[in-house]
Amino acid sequence: MSRIERVVREVWTEAFSFSDIPENLHDKVRAQVPVKSFLKNGVFDGNAFAAAVEVEIKEWDRLLTPHVMGCGFTITRDTSGKRPMTPKMQEREDEKWIQEMLELGGQPE
Repeated sequence: MSRIERVVREVWTEAFSFSDIPENLHDKVRAQVPVKSFLKNGVFDGNAFAAAVEVEIKEWDRLLTPHVMGCGFTITRDTSGKRPMTPKMQEREDEKWIQEMLELGGQPE
């Protein structure tokens, strides 16, 4: 495996680990950010690729919400006008809150 392939695989793996995109859609998402677009004269722009992947993942996460009301009707906002948190987003928020509470209490990690 080449260095470029390894970097591409690592970027996608990390991006998918922070998303709620089902695994069966990963190939569709990957197809939206072609690696060839980030190769210029044989040089791979990893930073631009990672940024494009992040934008694509956020877009898919926005469209694929796990909250369902009724038969086949998905919502992306609750009555307060805020976007509901996905389970992974909630987990990250909980971890930040726990860390803050530990720091306030003078406890080590």
